[in-house]
Amino acid sequence: MSWTRPPTCRTTPPQPAKSDVERLGTSGPTVLVVVNPGAQSTFNLAAPILLNAETGACQQVILEGPQWPLRAPLSAG
Repeated sequence: MSWTRPPTCRTTPPQPAKSDVERLGTSGPTVLVVVNPGAQSTFNLAAPILLNAETGACQQVILEGPQWPLRAPLSAG
């Protein structure tokens, strides 16, 4: 999987299920997260988007567990 950790991100990358990754037809999807900008910006680790960069196919998956918050803080440093 491709995951570029933002400099202000202090968390591990989302870990989608193997079946979700295989459904895209790749073993190494790019993992995208939705950022909610604002005075206290957050990003969504609970529902990352998996992208097959070769075909353009993508899907949003739902991860379960407290380690994948819906609104993880994106701090300034």
